[in-house]
Amino acid sequence: MSSMIDQLNLELHIKTSEQVIRKAHHIFGEDVVASTSFKDYSAVFLDLLKKNAPRIRVIFIDTGYLTQETLNLAERIERDLEIEVRRYCPLHYHRTPREKIPKDEEGLKEFCYESKVEPFNRALRELNARALITGALDNKPGREDLEFARTRSDGIIEFRPMGRWKKKLLREYAEKSNLLINENYKDVCTGED
Repeated sequence: MSSMIDQLNLELHIKTSEQVIRKAHHIFGEDVVASTSFKDYSAVFLDLLKKNAPRIRVIFIDTGYLTQETLNLAERIERDLEIEVRRYCPLHYHRTPREKIPKDEEGLKEFCYESKVEPFNRALRELNARALITGALDNKPGREDLEFARTRSDGIIEFRPMGRWKKKLLREYAEKSNLLINENYKDVCTGED
């Protein structure tokens, strides 16, 4: 598997984001899904997906602690881009007030697993995903060396077509395409505020 990933990364290194999306879809067809959190520039990623793999299945984890603003924006983006997003929730879903989220490290780790990781893994299993396309960027600490393709611990091949995009380019694309930007996304599990 690693030689396939190495070969893909060599090939994808010189490709555009659009070409990476098309390549993932070409290789895996119906077995590829995409994921979104509807944070900041998710509409850019979803617009690229719509234009290059229009029938791809998109998953979104409604964790129960996202702001109402994010949930409203998600609905508007789905409607504006005319895409269908499959929502997955924690098994014991309830709206969690931010002040009720555990503060201690162990409690927060368990909370995040139950509200994000479990529903995400369940979505991948239920959709029989062999590949995943994400909007992960390389401009965050610890992500400077993202490859365009990697094998996840569960064996699913993950493609990251947005790896080279910087905030300036994302903003320009969003403005040019009249796409919504979620300026107030908050995720207690990743510390994104």
